[in-house]
Amino acid sequence: MDKNANRHQAVPDSEQPAYAAMGAQAARGFAWMLGQTFGSKIFSFFTQIVLARILSRSDFGLVALAYTAVAFAGVIRQTGIQQILVQRHANFRRWVNPAFWFEFSVGIATALLLAVASPVAAVVFHSNALTGLILVIAAAAPLSPWFVVPTARLTIDMRFKAIAAVNITYNFIAMAMSIFLAWRGFGAYSFVIPLPIAGVIRAFWLWRLAKPHINPNPQFRRWKFLLGDSGLLLATGFFNSVMYQFGSLVLGLTYPKAVVGQFFLAFNLSTQMSQLLSQNVLTVLLPAFSWMQNQTRRHAAAFLYASRMLAFISIPLCLVMAVIAKPLILLLYGAKWSPAVPVLQALALAAVAYVPSSPAITAMQSQGRFRELFRWTMLQTVAYTVAICIGASAAGATGVALAILAYSIATSPVMIRIALHEGYHWREIIRVYFGPVATGTIAFAPLSGAFILWPELLHRYTLWLGLGIVTPALAFPFAARIFCPSEFRGVWGQVATLAYRGRLGSLSRRPPQK
Repeated sequence: MDKNANRHQAVPDSEQPAYAAMGAQAARGFAWMLGQTFGSKIFSFFTQIVLARILSRSDFGLVALAYTAVAFAGVIRQTGIQQILVQRHANFRRWVNPAFWFEFSVGIATALLLAVASPVAAVVFHSNALTGLILVIAAAAPLSPWFVVPTARLTIDMRFKAIAAVNITYNFIAMAMSIFLAWRGFGAYSFVIPLPIAGVIRAFWLWRLAKPHINPNPQFRRWKFLLGDSGLLLATGFFNSVMYQFGSLVLGLTYPKAVVGQFFLAFNLSTQMSQLLSQNVLTVLLPAFSWMQNQTRRHAAAFLYASRMLAFISIPLCLVMAVIAKPLILLLYGAKWSPAVPVLQALALAAVAYVPSSPAITAMQSQGRFRELFRWTMLQTVAYTVAICIGASAAGATGVALAILAYSIATSPVMIRIALHEGYHWREIIRVYFGPVATGTIAFAPLSGAFILWPELLHRYTLWLGLGIVTPALAFPFAARIFCPSEFRGVWGQVATLAYRGRLGSLSRRPPQK
């Protein structure tokens, strides 16, 4: 490594306190975002149970196909404006106005495109009900600039507490409306009608918090400087949409809607864990990574640390989801959803591989490596679609889930390696996965012994569900001390620090005693 590289990688002593403060702020931000997502997932989990009891598998299948059509027709929404604004945080005031009008134009174009595409989707999937569902979803598209711009401002300022409050309120309103509409007999529309209504409330609140300065001049001349990075993010978003929706698309073209519905239910359940952890990590890390984008070694070390911590938390939780999949679905959703059990198990195991690699996307975006990210995503999409087609033709929804599992195991470690700079080896990537997998495996040893000694447990679903949650939780700290000592100390230290600061804050707010 030459001298110039070392100069760029060194951090002056005067900047050390600023980086330390930023790290603490990022940790607090992650705690807030994790808390709001955890609350939202509880609402979502409860809502999905109620909707699965009220609605049919075909209703779920219709919604899955509607979102699939929206993902492909509305791909132009993936502009990446929020990421661009955060990445250009130093010049936010210069770019916020053209970014808003650019995003607003894209939102209007998306709504029109979805309106045109809705009858086409109805013909392709042989269901006239899709037309109305897609039109309702299209009504929410023009709201995007009122979400994106203020969220970017709040993210740059690391005001994650405010973002968390808005998001959890939005999710609660949308889910409560879904339950009410399903109860009143709206069927598949119960999923989509709340989107534009709750979206207006969310947009108004975010705008009041961030107060970005927007003027009527769209500043078209600056759009071309957004289009370069935005075009790459748009293309990357297109391929990500293909991968996210391709399973439902293939199943919708070749199998009954009930099969699509069982895959949709299992897919949503499996992504709860990844969304709970990885999305919040990405939201918090993007501004933090952007501040250190020119500090190569510090940036890479922070990325690896984030991946290890995410693996330490997510992998045992994903293993729990795979173990309790059968009692969870049969007890909470009913026997009609039993075909979704192997689908959920395979998708939960796939999350073991891909969740720890999710910070790689943010690491590359924060350094402006949009072209490299686009090329890799394009290659991923080719491999993913081939795997899905093979899996669907072999075993339907279960085959698609197994294909996603195989794809995730093969590509996720490679994604981490691509995001790293030269000078890092595969042993760092092995460290990301080895300790958490070993910890999770050992944590399930007591439950495995119970199944061997008492086979009748396999038919006592309530006890199985309880033991599948409690025994790993009790065994996890002991296994973590052996296989992941540094990660265990890091998580425990952050929890203790946040609790201590919260205690100090509560004491400072107490009135003085007389």
